[in-house]
Amino acid sequence: MLDKKWPIRHQAIMDVARLYKEINSKKDFNKLKDVAWMPNKVLHTYYQNTSQDRLLVERLLLSCLVPVSLGARDRMNILLRTYCLLDLAAIKALNELLKYQQTIRMHLAALLRAIEQGIGEEDRKKLLNQVSLLSKKEKSTDCDSALIPLL
Repeated sequence: MLDKKWPIRHQAIMDVARLYKEINSKKDFNKLKDVAWMPNKVLHTYYQNTSQDRLLVERLLLSCLVPVSLGARDRMNILLRTYCLLDLAAIKALNELLKYQQTIRMHLAALLRAIEQGIGEEDRKKLLNQVSLLSKKEKSTDCDSALIPLL
């Protein structure tokens, strides 16, 4: 999981998360204690240097660790069970990930509200600042090129 090559690290993390999802879906609680290290390893990857790793962890959280496809009650049970298995570093990563997602959602909602209200020249400058803020958070220049035509 700490391989220097992205494709190898990506595949290893994906396989560990999928295996955890498979074991978790069978609701075999005895085996869950044996594989408690799996969500820890996936969430520890959040602290790697590349934004690709962070995006992968965010995607795996929603698809494998706490599958979105399940009902709300099942998701909450799995989230609670998984949270109880996490070590302190993984809990910190999960909290940081959730806080980051909330920040992005708030900025995007503010941007959409501003676009809906209409755009004057002064508002356009504010919106460009908002787009710049979002793209810095996302660490991608693709965000700028995708959002600026909306303005």
